[in-house]
Amino acid sequence: MPSFALVTEGITDQIVIENILLGFAGTVEIDINPLQPLRDETDLNRTVSPGNWHKVLEYCSSDRFKDALQFNDFIVVQIDTDVCHDYQVSGRDEEGNEFSWRSASV
Repeated sequence: MPSFALVTEGITDQIVIENILLGFAGTVEIDINPLQPLRDETDLNRTVSPGNWHKVLEYCSSDRFKDALQFNDFIVVQIDTDVCHDYQVSGRDEEGNEFSWRSASV
């Protein structure tokens, strides 16, 4: 079964990405491992381990991230678009058109 590790800005981002992955997987069983921010069954640690893009970058430069590469088939790293260009992530397609939710295709 394919495994996906999630490194996201927040718990709600994790939940949305989990549902997207489950939707794409259809009937194929997948394993989803939230890595950052850490979660428990009740999400009580939300206040102890808040997420944000600084935490995502911090996690991605840690040994824990390197370990995650060994134990997961795929790693999804999510950073909100308001800071993505600070890290050379383009908001444009190969023809130079700006991405928007209206032009996104699946």
